[in-house]
Amino acid sequence: MRPLVTLHLKLLHGSGGEAESFRGSFEPLLASLGVVALTWRGARLLGRDPVAPALLVGLNPHLLVHDVAGAHNETLVVLVTMAGVVTFLAGRPRGGAAVATAAAGLKASAGLVVPYLLAAARPRARAALIAAVAAALGIALLALIGFGTHALDALSLLNSNQGRTSRWSFPYKTAQLLGVLLPGGRTDYRDAVRALYAAAFAGVLLWTLVRTWRGADPIRMAGWATLAILVASAWLVPWYVLWLLPLAALAADRRLVWATVALCAWMLPIAIPLGSFGY
Repeated sequence: MRPLVTLHLKLLHGSGGEAESFRGSFEPLLASLGVVALTWRGARLLGRDPVAPALLVGLNPHLLVHDVAGAHNETLVVLVTMAGVVTFLAGRPRGGAAVATAAAGLKASAGLVVPYLLAAARPRARAALIAAVAAALGIALLALIGFGTHALDALSLLNSNQGRTSRWSFPYKTAQLLGVLLPGGRTDYRDAVRALYAAAFAGVLLWTLVRTWRGADPIRMAGWATLAILVASAWLVPWYVLWLLPLAALAADRRLVWATVALCAWMLPIAIPLGSFGY
């Protein structure tokens, strides 16, 4: 679900094809540097030494190999998301919620951060919610102007992505293990395993939102929820880890940092040309 990405590519590159337009472009590199700079700025606003958070993001091999060299649009999506987060940290919850919502117009997954910013915006949560809704309506209007009723096709694209399977996703490996240990094969357990992972993610989402509403750090809670959605997703690819990196870097939670490092290590074999390895 990425109407603003497509519109951006049409306006600047004359093409709606993401891979063709981003490859050979400096945009992924510049956007990734922007993400690192915003992570640095966010650490400063939180009163922390910005060097370690910036290095955790900027020197991550998945960012360098897949997001930048592979020219994926995650760099642009996370750039806008982090602009919203840093705006929020600077004491402007309405602006932060609006900008973070705009990131969801680039890719729907970016919207995961928004409810945490809203929950942490008390006593100005209502104003932040209005700003987020206004941004969402603006995105919808731009999508309709740019694509007409075809803008609704993005919903089917979002659904089809979760219909795909990565061989290194946790649901795939869990179903594969059950197929070895129990009667039947991997496909016999696939749907049940996906449902269990989805239910677990829903539980983490609810738990972290409640904790945020009660005063927990929204960046930390959004980081755990992002980790959970990556673990629960049937379509796990290494460029998605950029969703998590700046949140983990700013969260001041060693467990989240080490969990992020472990996930990055798990994802190292994905999308490399080694025969049976890959997606």
